[in-house]
Amino acid sequence: MRLYSIYYLCQKYKDDVIKCDTQEVTVSGGGKIVQWKNWETYKEMLLVLREIKCLKMSVESIYEKIPVIEREKAIPTISTGLWGEIRNKQNELSMQLEVITMLYESMGLNEKTEPEGIDVKIPKCDSLGKYITLLKDVQFVFEQCSFLQSEESTIKFNCVDVGSQWLSFLVAASVGSAAVAYIFKNLASMLDRAIQLKSHMNNLKEQEVLLRKANLGNDVLETTANAHKAIIEQYVSQAVKEIEEQNSENRLSDGEERGKAEKSLEKLAELMDKGVEIYTSIDTSKDIQVLFPTIDGGESLPSDIMKYLEDKRQEKEN
Repeated sequence: MRLYSIYYLCQKYKDDVIKCDTQEVTVSGGGKIVQWKNWETYKEMLLVLREIKCLKMSVESIYEKIPVIEREKAIPTISTGLWGEIRNKQNELSMQLEVITMLYESMGLNEKTEPEGIDVKIPKCDSLGKYITLLKDVQFVFEQCSFLQSEESTIKFNCVDVGSQWLSFLVAASVGSAAVAYIFKNLASMLDRAIQLKSHMNNLKEQEVLLRKANLGNDVLETTANAHKAIIEQYVSQAVKEIEEQNSENRLSDGEERGKAEKSLEKLAELMDKGVEIYTSIDTSKDIQVLFPTIDGGESLPSDIMKYLEDKRQEKEN
């Protein structure tokens, strides 16, 4: 995760971590319990903060304090003694968020000139040459693809995120937000088709490997390779045509522009295959973020199933 994104989330949630909508209730025998009314919202916040590696243990320490059965309820019921322990963990997490926020701001990095941006993560490379090649391909896509350029808006390099492999780009426009949306809409379409193209390319590569293992003649392998090349070219050509149809007011003017668009789509697929990741910046408007292809992590907060079953058994016995 980008350092700026970490700062953004810490700044956003540092006060909410210790804000809990609770009600203390007296039960039979004079004992007291705490009902956590905003748990559903709070749990969503924990899931977001858990993605920050340095906060993962602190976030999970709060979650794991809550009895397994209660975690799944909309309003968990917690003993006052346990609630005191949870509050201590929340205070610790809040202090961590505050420290990260202060550290980032002390480096003079908290000012952001434009709200709309693109983040590109470059994978680790074992040579400078490979790293530079990836940068050049990213540069080609952002600067040469006609779908990502217009008279009113353009993608501009902003900075390299401190201490990471993240590159930050801004979408600058001389007129209103429609010009910015134009760039984001087309980039989202390019990424969506690049994901499909990458899948096609990998499938064809696997087929070629299998054919080579079958010890077929060179003429058969050459014919197959040419057929696969034609398939990829046809897909790229069709994909570019579809994107052009979505931009009827700004159609590609000539064969050169079409060629650059097709090359950009191929480079995008190859970049993604090499581990390059492209996202909207964390503070880009939600309407724009929705357009972009998402990768579902499918990861949830930890839950001990054996503990859950044991608690259920005891609940029945009581």
